[in-house]
Amino acid sequence: MTVKEALKTTIPPAITANENWKWLNGLQETLGSPIEVATDASKSPPFSITTSLNSELSEKNATADDEVLLAGLQRALNSSKTAILEKVITGLCLQDAYMNNYVTDNELLQLLERKKVQANDDLLEALKDIVSDIKVLARLAKAADKPLFGALREKYTDLKFPPVIIVDAEDLRKEGVQLSYHLSWSKTVEEFKQFLSGDSLFAEDLKGFKQDNKYLHLIVRFGCDGVIHCKTNKCNELSLYYANSKFVEGDYVQQNSGKMNGEATAFTAGLVHKLAEDKDMESEDKDMEAEDKKMKAAISSGMKAACRLVRKGFEHGNSRFQYPDISKDDVHLQISKPLTIDTAKISDAETGRWSILTMDDTSTSGPSKMMLDLAKRIVKSGTDKSLEQKPTAQFGDLVTVDREEMENFRGIANLVQEYMRTTNTKPLSIGVFGSPGSGKSFGVGQVIKEVATRQGKEIEKLEFNLSQFLEYSDLLAAFQSIRDQTFTQKVPVVMFDEFDCSFGGKALGWLQYFLAPMQDGKFLERGQLRPLGSAIFIFVGGTSPTFAEFQATARKPAAVAAKKPDFVSRLRGSVDIWGPNKLSSRDDGDKTYPVRRAIILRSLLKRNKYLDQKDEFKVANNVLNALLCVSGFHHGTRSLEAIINMCRITPGQEFTAAGLPSDDRLIPYVDPIEFGEWLKDWRDRNEKKRKGIERAIQNQFTDPIEFRDWRDRNEEEKNKEERKDIEQAIQNQYTDPHANSRSWEPNWEETMLLSKAVAENISNFLDNGKASDLTKWQQTSETATLEAAETEKKIKKIAEGVYDQLKTIRSGRRTAEMIMPWWFIEQRNTPRNRYFEIADVVWSILTQA
Repeated sequence: MTVKEALKTTIPPAITANENWKWLNGLQETLGSPIEVATDASKSPPFSITTSLNSELSEKNATADDEVLLAGLQRALNSSKTAILEKVITGLCLQDAYMNNYVTDNELLQLLERKKVQANDDLLEALKDIVSDIKVLARLAKAADKPLFGALREKYTDLKFPPVIIVDAEDLRKEGVQLSYHLSWSKTVEEFKQFLSGDSLFAEDLKGFKQDNKYLHLIVRFGCDGVIHCKTNKCNELSLYYANSKFVEGDYVQQNSGKMNGEATAFTAGLVHKLAEDKDMESEDKDMEAEDKKMKAAISSGMKAACRLVRKGFEHGNSRFQYPDISKDDVHLQISKPLTIDTAKISDAETGRWSILTMDDTSTSGPSKMMLDLAKRIVKSGTDKSLEQKPTAQFGDLVTVDREEMENFRGIANLVQEYMRTTNTKPLSIGVFGSPGSGKSFGVGQVIKEVATRQGKEIEKLEFNLSQFLEYSDLLAAFQSIRDQTFTQKVPVVMFDEFDCSFGGKALGWLQYFLAPMQDGKFLERGQLRPLGSAIFIFVGGTSPTFAEFQATARKPAAVAAKKPDFVSRLRGSVDIWGPNKLSSRDDGDKTYPVRRAIILRSLLKRNKYLDQKDEFKVANNVLNALLCVSGFHHGTRSLEAIINMCRITPGQEFTAAGLPSDDRLIPYVDPIEFGEWLKDWRDRNEKKRKGIERAIQNQFTDPIEFRDWRDRNEEEKNKEERKDIEQAIQNQYTDPHANSRSWEPNWEETMLLSKAVAENISNFLDNGKASDLTKWQQTSETATLEAAETEKKIKKIAEGVYDQLKTIRSGRRTAEMIMPWWFIEQRNTPRNRYFEIADVVWSILTQA
């Protein structure tokens, strides 16, 4: 029989006369179990650890931790051989010098299951052997007054499997480790990497283990939702597991029975069981690849066990708390394949920018093939199939994969959840910012609705557009409506759209009227302060795409007069909504915008019933390229939806370019040139031409030294000089009949701006605003034979385009020089003026092969 089976047998009556009795008392202390021995050996009751544990559980002085520990052992010992480790069980919960609970019993149950006891062997001796094998991970360390790591180092060579330390993230937080909660796995991994490279006592001990050419497995649990596994000899490589790609720490518990005692115990049981199943575990041969494979399977097993416990909860119908039987894998749960993360890539990225979604993306600009392929799968097959193994955040109908958006939305969810858990007499105020059509109201609304559902709360949504309010009485009526809702036991969720509009002829004129309601939960009516009650205020901006831009001007005199700093200080949270357009402000070139747009496009197709019976969408590749890759739509999601509704789409049939609206109809919603270039696969080659044009203009017509001097000059001095130059130029131009246009040519600063503007608008100059292949002008047998007159026509078109762009640049500058009419400049082109010189350079780039 095995030791586990032997533990269920009786203890011989003569045991008290045996030397082992002293050791049995030690075992009693280790297990915390009282042992009763009958004085009459012939009437000695059968003894088993199960009986002892039952007795201990009935003791009034048993702590909660004792009950969990002993109840776990009891269930394990009552289990069948095949189910022992699938049940809730714990080994030795340690408290070392750091006061952290480390569960390190990876060998205990293997020994219980596999160590054989012969018929004539002394059971207590066998138990003593087992305890001596495992107590290095517990009682020996405590008895010797040594830290856990010290004991592990001393006994390392005696261990047949590297030590496994399992610790909860919450314990690390208590020790001062900065690990965020419920935001994103990308942020968690980034912070965990910083912890490993830090100088905390725990991190230093891990490094010391590596310096001794030894290693262990560190497993950090983030509730039931995820695990980070690190081998201390390969700290540059982390493995991340998660139970559900849509969840982060805390979500699985909220979605199921609530927090359960024994989650860590169940995890340990599942992990140890899987390790103990391996018959080669005691092998002296160190096969690292096989060991990693075992550990992956063990971690997945542990996560499943913990999730089953939380999903089932306590059994019903018992007067006492009764843990469920989780030995059967009756819960459909697929733990993700571990993501292997190279921490060097995290170090290379700016803090807060590294993302699991883009960690393998090596592209430096433009939509990468990796992101574009993922975006196409989302449009065709949906988010559930396409993002199954990608960390996402979902709140109702809102789905996002962008790290910053996930953290923004979950940060708001955390605020709202905490607010709804407590009794409040004043509103929770949140600011929402984004470009037009980015989905500001929709996103935050879905987050609040989802949180309220989880909390069992009802909400009442109210919307007010302040740009439509004419008088303060309109706002008072809104406050009265909010107050009325507080008597219905529903939480008012109030959207104040365009809160940053002007009122009474003053910019930000409404802000002053929100200060008292936000701070004290009261509003002023006819000289009386009236209570508002509990509510969630959502302030949706209309002038600033981000909170940072809104806040940047808070200290300017006009903003101070409008109470902007006071308003900002009363906001308890803010969120920037990125929407479907590419963000020029992102340092990484915004690699994820095709994926964000794909999620929005998929939802529009579903809402407008363009999917087939299998929820699939058939679309030509070039059409999808254009819809996903174009840098932006003029009014965000609204423009994208308008284009979709103008298309001829038949569910079940392939959507091709023939179903797209004409360029003229696209103009109000998207740049038809860029859209057409993506549609016809000209974009990449055209961009190369544009960059060549931009560089050539800069190289030919700007002096780096003079340009730098111009740029660095005091702004006031520049303005004075410009005004003086304008006055002098006007006099010269109209008094000197021999004057030419060179007095009105762009300066160095303007030439730099022109280089970009000319490159971007070259198709407007030559093809009347239509998308075209810019490589068509390259020197071929056809273009080489163009008549000089025809070539000059092209160059003239470009020169006039340069002129138009300079007018646009100067129109936005108060002190810019006046510019002469085009007919005047065109006539004074001998010698060649700057406009035609730039056009010559542009044409040379276009005709280069």
